[in-house]
Parts: sequence; structure tokens; C-alpha cells
Amino acid sequence: MFSALRIRYDVVSRGVSTRLRPALAVGMGILLTSGIPAAFGGSVSEPGPSATAAPGVGRRVYVTNQLDNTLSVIDARSNKVIVTVQAGVAPAGVAVSPDGKRVYIANSGATRVSVLDSQTNKIVATVPVGTNPTGVSLSPDGRFLYVANGGSNNVSVLDTRTNRVTATIPVGISPVSVVFSRDGGTVYAANLGSGTLSVIDARAHRVVRDLPAGRTPAGIALTPDGKSAYVADETAAKVLAVNTSTGQTNTVPVGEGPFDVAVAPDGRSAFVAELGPGNVSVIDTGSHKVSSTIPVGTYGSDPFNIEATTQAVYVTQQGAGVLTVIDPKTLKVVATVPVGNSPYGVAVNRS
Repeated sequence: MFSALRIRYDVVSRGVSTRLRPALAVGMGILLTSGIPAAFGGSVSEPGPSATAAPGVGRRVYVTNQLDNTLSVIDARSNKVIVTVQAGVAPAGVAVSPDGKRVYIANSGATRVSVLDSQTNKIVATVPVGTNPTGVSLSPDGRFLYVANGGSNNVSVLDTRTNRVTATIPVGISPVSVVFSRDGGTVYAANLGSGTLSVIDARAHRVVRDLPAGRTPAGIALTPDGKSAYVADETAAKVLAVNTSTGQTNTVPVGEGPFDVAVAPDGRSAFVAELGPGNVSVIDTGSHKVSSTIPVGTYGSDPFNIEATTQAVYVTQQGAGVLTVIDPKTLKVVATVPVGNSPYGVAVNRS
């Protein structure tokens, strides 16, 4: 059912037809350590007062290129690639540790997670996980990495101190993304194949309930207060705002193929990457309506994963082979960065 050679992760379950697009293998992952839970990515916390940042490493953006098996390392100030490194087979989701010293990369084609030293840009460990690992998310303290295994219908819990899996949690069908709550107590997994969000107790490492989440939930982003989860429902052309306490939803119609969503740090806006028209829709989280549409590409450029910080909104465009940078104040594209073949996940080291 899952393969690193598969081009697009649309599902066939529940009557949904499958489409394939060039330049995409199975795998999820977009993350910036902006303080806001992010779909497909890892830790959302800034380094705490006691955290020691990696010496000699400035602000970097990491982009996985699935069909090149590489990771582009970008200077976030100049928006230029400074080095490209080997990152395992079909690298997908990516997360940066709170201290910026380690970068975790889901290898969707190799059932493992690669661990990169950010100072040397070398892989220092590989950790076996489930089948087709896609989304990754770090706990706010950086102690645990949760990995969505789309092919084995479970989530691996990796202890970052030992680089060993300490628990495996059964979830729904085809989990593609995971995200930690800001307090670190809860993890949400989007099950694209079963149309649910699994709510996981991060301390007990078990599912406590499942919430309905549309037809094909893909990307997830939490509001700063954790009260709402915004879920991109790809084949339904909508985003769901799910009340994490009650499970009640508000539906926001958007463009074709919404695959990922990111909530701004102030919680006022949600940005949606739309595969079909090559746009980013901006949702007003107060009214649950689209307030703006930002053209970032065309049909076939495939805006795929997205994340927002106070400084920038980053969008990977798989068909175009670029990372697009948007100014969150003016909602204008300010940079287009050529990267590798089929750019997928993105993470920012802001230490």
C-alpha cells in the first residue's frame, strides 16, 4: 500500500480515488521551531532558559528533498543554500531539537529516522522505526520524538537520549502527521486513511480517544492555546477547525488539494498550502473564513508543506523544486530558493 516510489499520498480507502503526481514520495514533514505546534514536523518550542544552543550554528533552514535523498541547509537570513548533505532514503518529515544540536529526519523509504549533527552536517545515528515513517514531532523539552508510520498504522516513540524506540502506539489507518501540544502532554496524529485524529496521552504513550477529522486529514496545526486543531482535508477542499475538548468542528472551504496548514504565532491566522491551484489561503481564525489568497506557484508546482514564524512563512513546492518564503505582514512572496528534487519537509533552527 505504501512505497517510497509512490508519487502522491492520496488514499483509496472509503471510495476516494488515488491520483499520482510527479516529484513526491510517501512522507510528511514540515516544521519550524516557532513556538507553535506544526504539522508534519517536530518540536515547536523555543530553547528554554537552560538550553545551550549549538555553538557556531546560526539560523538555518533544513529542507528534505525526497527524490534526491538529500537535505538542503539554507542560511535563513540570505535565503541561500549553503550545503547539501545525504539524508537517507526518501527523507520526509524533519524536526530540530530545542538546543539546535540535532536534526531528526524521517526516511520514508527506509523504515528509520536519521539523526544529523547540525555542527558537522553529518548523520550520527539511524534508528529503526515503523514502515514508511512520515511526520515527526519533538516534545517541547526535546526528550521524545514521535514518528508517524504511515505503512504500519502506528506511532513510534523515540527516546532522544538513547536513540532507541521505547514505545509503539497503534493509531488509525495511514497516520501521516503528528504534533505535540505546547505543554507536552498530548500528541495528535492525523490518520489520512481513516479520517480521524488520534489523541495520544504523551506520558502514558497511549491513545485516549479519536476525533472525526473529515475525509482525508493530512496536515495539522494547533492554536497557541491548544484549544483548536486546524486540519487540512485534502480531497474535500476544506480545512476543519476542531475543538480539541469537544470534538466539534467548523468547516472552512479553501482551494483544491489543501495538504498542510500552519497557524501564525499570534494565533490570528492559519496558512493553507493548496496543491491544486498553487496558492496559499489565509484563514482568519476568529471568523473561520478565508481572508486572503497568496499566489505562490501554478498548477503542477505543488505547494505542499507550510509553516509560519513571526519572520516568515515557508512553503515547499514539490513540482517546482523550490522553497518559497512569504512575508507574514505583507503576505507577499519575498524569496524563492531553489533546492533539490521534490522538496518535502522543512525545519528551522532558530537557536
